[in-house]
Amino acid sequence: MPENGDMEQTGYPDQRPPTSGGAGVRGDPTDTLACTRRRLTGAVCLSVAGALDLATISSFRTQLRSAVEPTDHVILDFSTLRSIDFSGIHAVLEAYEILTVAGRRMALVGASPRIQRVLTAFGVDEILPAFSTVDAALADFRNGAPGIGAEPLDDTNCEITR
Repeated sequence: MPENGDMEQTGYPDQRPPTSGGAGVRGDPTDTLACTRRRLTGAVCLSVAGALDLATISSFRTQLRSAVEPTDHVILDFSTLRSIDFSGIHAVLEAYEILTVAGRRMALVGASPRIQRVLTAFGVDEILPAFSTVDAALADFRNGAPGIGAEPLDDTNCEITR
């Protein structure tokens, strides 16, 4: 993982044929998943932008694993997530289950109404707590685990292009 906010970009060939609107064309900005990690005291916030789907879940899982320390709670910031499909939802729920078994917590933050409708349709809103801000999620974590605060420690960015 690059230090000091450097960007890391990895290319993955697109598995879908190009469409008339340009979506799915390799290198198209709509064809990326960008993850930005922000380390907080006792938690990590992973901002997820772009599309979280079958073509990007492997990269999402890798970024999540590399961002999280063994004692971290996790906040997934979906405020810039453009789309999510069933495989993306499954990856989020899988991460939630792993963290929960390890005694850690996970929360979603900032999902747009469109993304929230998808999450609700699959019942994610009944499993994962959702908050409007990172500070609200941190406050909830503090209520369940003393000593967790909102002091930023560092930022690390990555961008994955399919």
